[in-house]
Amino acid sequence: MMVPPVGLLLTSLALFTLGALFLRASSLWLRLPVVALATSLAFLCSAYVLADHFTGQGIDESVFYHLLVGLQGAGFREYSGEILLAGLLVVLCLAYGTVVFHLMRRRVAKCSRLTQWCALPLLLLAWFVNPAVGDLATVGYQYVLADARSSLPDSFVEPGKLERQEGVESPRNLVLIYAESLERTYLDEDVFGDLMPRIAARESSALSFTDIRQLPGMWWTIGGM
Repeated sequence: MMVPPVGLLLTSLALFTLGALFLRASSLWLRLPVVALATSLAFLCSAYVLADHFTGQGIDESVFYHLLVGLQGAGFREYSGEILLAGLLVVLCLAYGTVVFHLMRRRVAKCSRLTQWCALPLLLLAWFVNPAVGDLATVGYQYVLADARSSLPDSFVEPGKLERQEGVESPRNLVLIYAESLERTYLDEDVFGDLMPRIAARESSALSFTDIRQLPGMWWTIGGM
């Protein structure tokens, strides 16, 4: 049985806490980097919780899309609860870093040498089991694997660089009709019958494209448009 993401997040924080406890760092310069990693791990867990609330599948491409494009025009009032939760999570992340700092100042009683050697593997395992780390690796791999510009045809024109042709005084407008969740499967009469006869008839007299490949960042409505 698979462990739910929340359980993995808590397991990740528990493993890191245990590893920091066994590390027994006496130097302040050794404790500070570990505390920074602990706080970063907590922030990553918080980001996963918030992202999963909206996407239902953790941190995916749509999260980075909205962070890069911006949230202009979004209604923030209806998300006041999520904003308060984000503020609370920030406080908890800082508190977790403080707890880890104080734990590393204490010496564990009857701590064997073998237990001390387990500190570093525990710290690394905490990042390995964290679902947020896996999501970031997956999104990064998708963008590295598929270079959107490497397969564009020579005739592709960058948006905003179109120039009006000479002799054309009244260029035609382009009307884009975006049919939400409509796909070619619905044109298969063996599966859905005569579901969309008008669209099927229009296709026979129009220019239709098939075998279209999906690039990263285009599998949801706004990103695709």
